[in-house]
Amino acid sequence: MSSGHPSAIRSGCTRTARHTRVPPEQQDLMKTLLSRLILSPLKKKIRQPVEAFRRTPSYVDRFELGPWSKAQGLVRERSRTRPAKRLLILPSDPITFQGAKGDEAMMEASLRVIRQTNPGVEVGAITASDQASTIARASGFKPLQNWNRPFSYESIARAVSAFEPDICVVLGADVLDGYYSTPHAARMLLTADLVARTGADVEVLGFSFNSTPSPGLARLFERLHPRVHLNVRDRVSYDRFVAFTSRPAQLVADSAFMLAPTTDSTGVLRIAEWVATRRAEGRTVVGFNLHPMLFRNATREQISALIERSGRVLADAAAERRLSWLLIPHDYRGSLGDDVCLAPIGQALKPKLGDDVFHMTGEFTAAELKGAAGLLDGVITARMHLAIAALGGGVPVAAVVYQDKFRGLFGHFGLPDTLMMAPEELIGGNAFDGFVRDFIDHLPDLRVQVAAALPAVKDLSAKNFGTVA
Repeated sequence: MSSGHPSAIRSGCTRTARHTRVPPEQQDLMKTLLSRLILSPLKKKIRQPVEAFRRTPSYVDRFELGPWSKAQGLVRERSRTRPAKRLLILPSDPITFQGAKGDEAMMEASLRVIRQTNPGVEVGAITASDQASTIARASGFKPLQNWNRPFSYESIARAVSAFEPDICVVLGADVLDGYYSTPHAARMLLTADLVARTGADVEVLGFSFNSTPSPGLARLFERLHPRVHLNVRDRVSYDRFVAFTSRPAQLVADSAFMLAPTTDSTGVLRIAEWVATRRAEGRTVVGFNLHPMLFRNATREQISALIERSGRVLADAAAERRLSWLLIPHDYRGSLGDDVCLAPIGQALKPKLGDDVFHMTGEFTAAELKGAAGLLDGVITARMHLAIAALGGGVPVAAVVYQDKFRGLFGHFGLPDTLMMAPEELIGGNAFDGFVRDFIDHLPDLRVQVAAALPAVKDLSAKNFGTVA
């Protein structure tokens, strides 16, 4: 029996530990079980009431409108210079800046349009990380790294006043209804307000609005400065927005329709050569895109099901309809990026299809992705801005939809709801097989329909820039 001496106690504990040491793989299993069975449910239980409170008018009044009101006194108003000397960009994700290629497409399209009437404009961009600031500098922008944690409207007010913008574009995208985060939506909108109070004209580029917007945002929209111009990118979203708030808005099409495609880069030329070779062998060439955000907080099992089912259907369709598949990533944000799904699909298809599958590896610009999409006969995608890239090149699209974002886009072209499929349908039953085959069989008629609608859609897209170009 051990004595009470500390060294004896330590010695006894050491001997016991040697005999009961848990192997690393069992430790990992125990951690996983602990996380799934205890920690994850506990976090969810805590998070749910917090998220519910953030959607309320009480939260917005106290934690967003209150600090914003105090920051207004720090804004220095000045007269706008014409033509504009300085443009400020507020991305929808100031942390990654351009991780989503849709944001890059909207930025590049905006610059193209604005520089036609303001050729020497200096561009600033609000950022929230060193990574985002580095990307902004590489694009020729001056980063204003003031979207800090903790967030401060006073810091934003000082930064935008010091930059002295004449015009501003806000990438509303799909974040302004509060679906992902009510605080983020509020801060995007109230930052736009602070910029307008410097004397700048602000265009909130065409954004979508889902069927369950955060209730706390309604009064916030109505209190925005008159120089903040709101553009809603489809009829479905527009009707929802009008029902939600009395703030005026303009119906447009997505600003990314104004993006000019790149067709002569090395990467796109390589794809063009592959497409030409496949067509010469009598194949129809179709793009395919899938990503892990189709399910909110997707489980490993859901992602595995997406990968397995898609790979099987694409292989079968290639054989039955003489198809070649171009796997197109449109988002490169690591664990949220499209290659989480596309890379294993490509690996599974290559032994079966050989040269009839081409996975676009490496990172392409938004303009290159539009150039590549325009080479195809059709595109099946889960990313809305890849759909916009394809449709903007006259290429028909079918979509695996989430967050109710595609219906309005398809409405611009008169495309039917049958070209949209929920992710739950993709992984359940055999509906995806018929969905793919039906799309392929109707490609000639769909191409005519898209081409007929495209000029009017581009006219609507140009309306995003009424006060800044």
